[in-house]
Amino acid sequence: MRGLLRDFKDAPVVWSGVFLLLTVVQTLIPVMRLMLSSAAVMQGNAVWGEKAGWFISSMRGLPYPTTLMVSVLVVMMVVSAAINQRRRDLALLSMQGATPLQLTLRTCAQVFLLDVASSVFSLVLAPTLAHWLFPFFATQLEAEGLPYADAAMPQQLSAWTYGAGLGFTVAMLGAFLTIRTVSHISPVEALREASGTPKAVGVPRRVFAIIAFVGAIIATSCGLLLTKHVVLGQVKSLSFAALTPLFYCCVLAAVLVVAAICLAGPAVLAKTVQIWTALLPLPSASWRIACRQGAARARRSTATVMPLVAGMMLVMSYTGITQIFRATLRVMPNDLTAGWAVPGFVRILALLGPALLVVLTGVLAGYLISTHGRGLDLALVSIAGATPRQLSLIAAFDGLITAMTAAVLAFVMSVLMTAVFAAGMYKAFGLVGFAIPWQQWLLILMVLAVVLTGISWCTVRQSLKASPAAYIARYSGE
Repeated sequence: MRGLLRDFKDAPVVWSGVFLLLTVVQTLIPVMRLMLSSAAVMQGNAVWGEKAGWFISSMRGLPYPTTLMVSVLVVMMVVSAAINQRRRDLALLSMQGATPLQLTLRTCAQVFLLDVASSVFSLVLAPTLAHWLFPFFATQLEAEGLPYADAAMPQQLSAWTYGAGLGFTVAMLGAFLTIRTVSHISPVEALREASGTPKAVGVPRRVFAIIAFVGAIIATSCGLLLTKHVVLGQVKSLSFAALTPLFYCCVLAAVLVVAAICLAGPAVLAKTVQIWTALLPLPSASWRIACRQGAARARRSTATVMPLVAGMMLVMSYTGITQIFRATLRVMPNDLTAGWAVPGFVRILALLGPALLVVLTGVLAGYLISTHGRGLDLALVSIAGATPRQLSLIAAFDGLITAMTAAVLAFVMSVLMTAVFAAGMYKAFGLVGFAIPWQQWLLILMVLAVVLTGISWCTVRQSLKASPAAYIARYSGE
C-alpha cells in the first residue's frame, strides 16, 4: 500500500487526470440512469405518462448510448496512456526483480484505488445533479414540464452501481491490456525509450484496423441496400422509417472508423499532422518547432487527440445529417412536411452534452498525462536557445495543432457519413437537398481551438517557469 501511495505522490498530475475522468464518467452515467428511473416512475401517471414515455425513448435513442460508447473509448485510452507514461518506473521495478504478474497486480490495484475514490464522489454528486439537470433535459427532449420523481432506494443504488461498475470494468480492462504488453518489454529498452510508446504499429493492430475499416464500408453498404424506396405521391403522411436501417448502419460505421483510427493511431495521426501543417507553412520558428514536436508526439500518445476526434465526429456527423433532413424537407411537397421540425444546433449540442463533457474531460486528462513529456520537450528547446516568448508560443501552438488534427480527421469522416446518408435519402424519396453546415463546423473548430490552446499552455505553465537544466536533471533522476 505504501508503494502505491508513493507512486501517486511521485506522479500526481498523471493520476489526477485518470481520477478526474473516472469521476466524470461514474457520475454522468448514474445521473442519466436516475433521470430515466424518474421518468419511468411518472410513466404510470395519467397526466405525465405520455411525456414520460417520450422522454425515455428519446434519452435511450441518442444521449445515453452515445455517452456510454464515448465513455468506454475515452476511459480505455486515458488509462492506457497513464500506464505508458509510467513505463520508466515499471522498468525500474522490473530491474529490481518484480515479475510481470506483480507489475500487473500493482497497476490494477492503483486503478482500483482511483476507481473507489471516484465512486465515492459519484455516490454523493449523482442524486443532486440528476435533480438539477432533469428539467433541462426534459425541455430538450420535448417533455417540457415533466416533474422529477425520486426513484426508490434500490433503483438509485442500481443506477450508481451500474455507473461505478462500468467505470471499474473498462478502466481495469484498459489497465490489464496495457500492462500486459508493457510488463514484457525489456527493462533496459523501456528505460532507453523513457515514457514513449513504440513508434511502429504492430501487425495485429494493423490487421484489426483494416478489419474495422472494411467493416465500416460493409455497414454503410448494408444500410444503403436495406433502404426502401417510398413513392411520395402514394403516402398521406411523411415518415422517415425507411431511413432507420441506414441511420443505425451509419452509427455503426462511425464507431468502426473511430476504432480503426484508434488501432492505427500513431501512424494515422502523425501522417495527418505532417500533411496539413505542410499546407500551412507559417513563417515562424515557434510554429515549425511545434509542428515537428506535434508529429513526433502523435506517434507516442493518442490519448489527447483520439477522444477529440470521436467527439468532433459525433457532433459534425449529427449536424450534417440534420442539415440534410432540413434541406430535403424544403424540396418536398408542403402538404407532407407540415408539422415536421428538425433539431437546431443548440438542441443538438444539448443532447450530445454528456458525451461532449466526457470527451473534453478525456482531452484534459490526456494533456495532464503528457505534461511531463511536453515540459521536457520545452526544456530541451530552451537549452537550444529559444526565448521564453517562443516557448509560450510553442506550448500554445501544441493545442492548436491538436485541435486542427482532430478537426481534419473528423471533417473527412463526417463528410463521408453525410454523403452516404444523402445517397440513402435520395434512394428512399427520389430527391434530396444536400447541404453541409459549414458555419456550425467552423464555430466548433474555433471554440475548440481556443479552449485547447489555453489548456495546452496552462498545463505546462509551471514547466516554463522552471530552470531547463533543473527540469532535465529531475526528469533523468539526478
